[in-house]
Amino acid sequence: MRGNAGSRSQRALKFVFWAGLLAVSVTWAAIGGGGTAAEAVSAVKTGRRSSLQSAAPFTAAGQCPSHQLGHPISSAVFVHVPKTAGTLLHFLLKELMPASGRGRWCTWGTDSGDDFPPLFSNCGGGEPPPKHQQLFEATQRAFLHTCSGFATHQDTEFVHALGVDRSRTLLMTALRHPVERVISGYYYSLKMKAPFVAHYKPANDTDFSGLVRYSRDNPIDANNLMTSHLGDARHCSWPGTQPMPPPEQRLEAAKRNLERMCVIILAEFMDESLVQLARAAGWSSRRVLRIAAELEAGSSDGRLNATPKPKVPAEVRQAIAETNDLDMQLYQYAVQLFMQRSMQQAGTIPKEGGTLL
Repeated sequence: MRGNAGSRSQRALKFVFWAGLLAVSVTWAAIGGGGTAAEAVSAVKTGRRSSLQSAAPFTAAGQCPSHQLGHPISSAVFVHVPKTAGTLLHFLLKELMPASGRGRWCTWGTDSGDDFPPLFSNCGGGEPPPKHQQLFEATQRAFLHTCSGFATHQDTEFVHALGVDRSRTLLMTALRHPVERVISGYYYSLKMKAPFVAHYKPANDTDFSGLVRYSRDNPIDANNLMTSHLGDARHCSWPGTQPMPPPEQRLEAAKRNLERMCVIILAEFMDESLVQLARAAGWSSRRVLRIAAELEAGSSDGRLNATPKPKVPAEVRQAIAETNDLDMQLYQYAVQLFMQRSMQQAGTIPKEGGTLL
């Protein structure tokens, strides 16, 4: 992120629509659609590209909680898919919500004053293990009683099982280009010396054979992770939950859940996404962007999980894309929704010269 809060806010407000169009063209090319950015923009404007017409129109009613001017939303839940810039969003939401009282962001830890136990692995199916059951019960006790916002690595069915009311609570998630997410996860795991990447270490900075094998072997079931999280495919048998959908139905389930999200954050278009978040929540866009910039500027302690990584060749990226085909499709759909919501927030389609009407 660059510039002061005022210039960042003006830039994000002015280009939120064009960012959506650019994201569509970039994603279209990444999944083999071909064509130039100008052709993609033209296709959106004229409606010639049928797949860009398939996304459901954004309707605020039923997706976002209502709020009055000067009175922001009072509760929020963030479905956090790993390596999608979620740590930044977690700290941002914590700063944006009240510092104390029932309206604050929930905490996790081992101290008696913490709301949730420090458990970050998702529950992969069957009856919940004791620690996951403890997490579920603690969340039921705390949310909207002692605190009013939390992030979770569990899938969307966990949120449904908790009975989160979308008319009162802002529900959001974040996505990242699937290839970038896998690459980031791989190098982060190497940095943290995770046991599951021990057999996939590179010999040097130009050796990507370990990354290719990691994506191919999928040792921790990390491929198509966004589809799994949003497609209700990584949960235990929480009270009242539906069975996991079969693999062939998970992409459509993920799309449906994505449509119901009040806010969709795209990591590649963070400023524009944060403007959408600010508007949906009733926060000042300038304040949201300023706090995000301050968090990034102070992230030298590593709390935002940023991981240095080498430039990955195109052929390696293509191999990763092929093993994450469902996430590639879901990401394209997310960009379409993002674009439509950007258009609705902008109020109209820009003129050819880029001037917002």
